[in-house]
Amino acid sequence: MGFFNPWKTNQRYIGIWYKEIRPLTAVWVGNRNNPLADFSGHLKLAHNGIMLYNKNANATTTLVWSFPISLSVKNPTLQLLDSGNLVLRLDHDPNPNGFIWESFDHPLDTWLPGMKLGWNVTEHSNKYLTSWRTHMDPGTGEFRISIDPPEAPQLVIYRRNLLKYRWGPWNGDRFSGCNDLTNNSLFNLVYESNDEEVYYLLEVGDNSTISRFWATPWGSMAYQTWKNDKGWSTEVKIQGDFCDLYGICGPYAKCNHVDDVPKCQCLEGFVPRSPVNWSKFEWSEGCERRWELSYGNGDGFVRYKGLKLPDYSRVSKKVLSMEGCRNECLRDSACIAYTHVNVHGNGDECLVWFDSLIDIRDSSNHGNEIYIRMARDELGERRAEDIWALLVQLGFVSEVGVAATVFEFMIGSIMFEVFMMLIGWLLFGESMAVALITCKYSVGCLKDSMKHSISVYFILIEQFKDVVVVNPFFRGDVAEILAYHVWMSASEVIAREEDREHKKVAFFVVVAVAALLLAFGMIAWYGPSRSSENSRGGTSLLS
Repeated sequence: MGFFNPWKTNQRYIGIWYKEIRPLTAVWVGNRNNPLADFSGHLKLAHNGIMLYNKNANATTTLVWSFPISLSVKNPTLQLLDSGNLVLRLDHDPNPNGFIWESFDHPLDTWLPGMKLGWNVTEHSNKYLTSWRTHMDPGTGEFRISIDPPEAPQLVIYRRNLLKYRWGPWNGDRFSGCNDLTNNSLFNLVYESNDEEVYYLLEVGDNSTISRFWATPWGSMAYQTWKNDKGWSTEVKIQGDFCDLYGICGPYAKCNHVDDVPKCQCLEGFVPRSPVNWSKFEWSEGCERRWELSYGNGDGFVRYKGLKLPDYSRVSKKVLSMEGCRNECLRDSACIAYTHVNVHGNGDECLVWFDSLIDIRDSSNHGNEIYIRMARDELGERRAEDIWALLVQLGFVSEVGVAATVFEFMIGSIMFEVFMMLIGWLLFGESMAVALITCKYSVGCLKDSMKHSISVYFILIEQFKDVVVVNPFFRGDVAEILAYHVWMSASEVIAREEDREHKKVAFFVVVAVAALLLAFGMIAWYGPSRSSENSRGGTSLLS
């Protein structure tokens, strides 16, 4: 400890540096923003704090820098510990940790082993790192690295008070979306949370190794070890890339790298707020829901996996299971997402979100899962895709849209469609049933049909002009005529009904009965002996 001139400049500072390392590496600077211009400065230890004075040309002294203390003490002692912590204590105090003041409570750009970063909750004070202005100027730089906020700790990097990068919140093992600070053989982050403090304590695996976390003047954070023959060696570097830029994709969108090229994508169930700007790679406006929430009328949650959790999370004050967390969020119409993580190291806690979900990125290896509130209509479409995937898996249909089982061959396509319609109606709602029978095997058609059908709970009747009728007993022209009559009958019945519930019932009754009559009528008409005239899978499109 003493006075030093960084890089042989004329400015002098009071600071702490490594004794055996050259060139000089300062870990703490007292008068970082008030350097001395000459050698006339002197440090004074008084009953009310630490003072740095400068003697002017006229022999008067000027206070350049000080660290006042709240208590007036007699016979104070200033001591530099082997850890690099400069402490002020009472002379002959038997308590080894009875510090009145310590430099570890006022970190600059260096996080040393044994030093805490985080919050004193009772005093609402925060210990964070601030970079040097340049590598030759220890003045306060542009970047600040902090743990913020204490309720759901995140690792954040500010530039000129603007949030530039964010990782988190803490999930008990790492900051969500950041694998670099996971405990390893080099260092260990000890997380502590109580009524008075929320902080991280740096511990190292080998105390004989000189090491530090350093907030660089360029906005990164590096864990370095000293190697006598090579100097400082960077073992871990935390530096945000394009996808880590705060809010780069706007709300409800995630950033990922496609073929090493960063790109923003809307979360599934969301669409660009401005398609024109989105196509120009202007992503800041983000995305919006395809269907607005109805709050209590069939809303549910969809799980998204492998994501850096969004900003503005809150920890529920209640101790809840995953199911309890879901129910709590569902009851609150303002709650739009939840998840379950080990924030404070005392078991899984419920994290909830009430604001737009922003600053999300794909992080399959280092991310978390989150459950986002979705409208009933969106859930219905997702169920359609789940049903389709299940049918393919069970072998009822193939990916190319061709009947693939003896089951369909035996009962015919019309019967199969009626069967699927009824199952879809009973298990997943009427809109699903309509999408299944109308779109048959096309997932794309299912999506398009659902967009039209959900708002009125059944597919607009014009969609039936595009019904595909497949049956081994049907000739194409007869099937086309009969399918058209089914469509006309359904149209007439629905047109006469004014009540929405009656419309739904009439629609399904007409379609189901007409389809059954078609199937049995055509079997009786053509008979088994004539079925060989038609090839399996013949289709006809109504125009």
